[in-house]
Amino acid sequence: MIRVAFDEPSERARWALDVLLGLLGMPWREVPPHSEAELVYGAARTGARCAIHAGPQTPWDDPQPSLTHRDMPIVHLRSVEKLHVQTEPSTVTFDLVYATYACLTAPWEQVDPVDEVGCPLAGSSWLARYGVLERPLVHEYATRLGGALEAGGIPLTSPRRPSIVLTHDVDSNFAHLFARRESRELLRRDLSAGGIAATRRFAGLVRRSLNSRQQDKNDRWDDWLALTAASGGRPCFFVASYGLFDPKSARHDPPYDARHPEVRATLRHLVAAGAEIGVHFSLQAQTSPSQVLAECERLAEILGAPVRSARHHWWAVGQPAERVLEWHAKAGIEVDCSLGYNDAPGFRRGIAAPFRPFDRRTGRPLPIWELPTIAMDLAVYDGRRSSAEADMMLRRIFTTTAAVGGSFVMDWHAHALNPVRLHGAGQGLRELLNGAARDVPLRTPLDVVA
Repeated sequence: MIRVAFDEPSERARWALDVLLGLLGMPWREVPPHSEAELVYGAARTGARCAIHAGPQTPWDDPQPSLTHRDMPIVHLRSVEKLHVQTEPSTVTFDLVYATYACLTAPWEQVDPVDEVGCPLAGSSWLARYGVLERPLVHEYATRLGGALEAGGIPLTSPRRPSIVLTHDVDSNFAHLFARRESRELLRRDLSAGGIAATRRFAGLVRRSLNSRQQDKNDRWDDWLALTAASGGRPCFFVASYGLFDPKSARHDPPYDARHPEVRATLRHLVAAGAEIGVHFSLQAQTSPSQVLAECERLAEILGAPVRSARHHWWAVGQPAERVLEWHAKAGIEVDCSLGYNDAPGFRRGIAAPFRPFDRRTGRPLPIWELPTIAMDLAVYDGRRSSAEADMMLRRIFTTTAAVGGSFVMDWHAHALNPVRLHGAGQGLRELLNGAARDVPLRTPLDVVA
């Protein structure tokens, strides 16, 4: 266990450094300022084997930090006009702790453009503007710190091993049970709003009435069980317990009722087969802690089992996300996977590993794990790029994640194995699992944080 001293102790600096040392597998304990320590955050001094330069301690939550490209991208405060030149290999000459804090808290999301449900737009984000959307910066900073520790004679433990975390949002399923009800509900809403949409909705209701007895071809439950078993793992489904048919729902909430006997039986069959099932929070869940708790409790009753993992529908976790993640923790959720993008793959918090989110309002980490999602099927297989281009993009970001020993969290919707849906995303997944990721273990979110 290495001893760490902070010249200016702060909870946020302790938290950020703890994430970095955790990625390196390095246990540590804090010692008082100016006492004997192997690692110092502040001014390098005699006796310390390794030092990290500390920059200005305010304003760490500035939504518009700067980024300078040297041998690596360095996030720094705008007030830092010149970065120090690296001289001693055991000294990190930029404020690596602040840079890590900024990546993990993403202050730029306070001002970045968002979509209609409040999810940041990857293509217009601060990360994209600086060209680091596909860079796992926190892992790169951990590697830099690891090199400084080794140069100071502090050996590192075994490197992290990569994994794939394959998850499935259950959004467009059970149409043979609910298609007509969905059309009637949307028709009712369109009639209330008026306009031509109601006419189109009525035509859709007629078509669905003719086809409603056919089994939904999106329901590929046994296919998912077989696919994950072949890779030595098990699937994880995020299921909506509140949806389109509930009071005050949004029109884009999932159109099924998980309490229906057939749906309940399907979900319990999946649990019995070893699947992890978490809650897929509705669009309104970001507005109320009581709604978060109610959705968890309803799904637990349906499953006859506790609900411990979660993701928000359309990534609508709200701003700041930590406010809602605190509600998750109080409702018994242990790991959340809601920090992803709708429009592009990428490292939304610069990390591909679970971490405790830091609540800027209280100045303390939250008692829940956040495991950011790196790639969603429709963000890669979007219909604009060819299948070959999408395959190449998926392999590229997987390879980047695996190279740092990260968890490649994927959101491949439950209907992705229907070959006529999602522009070939199902086939692209099979090729990844059978090719570049063949020897990488498959995990669920709870497996990873365990």
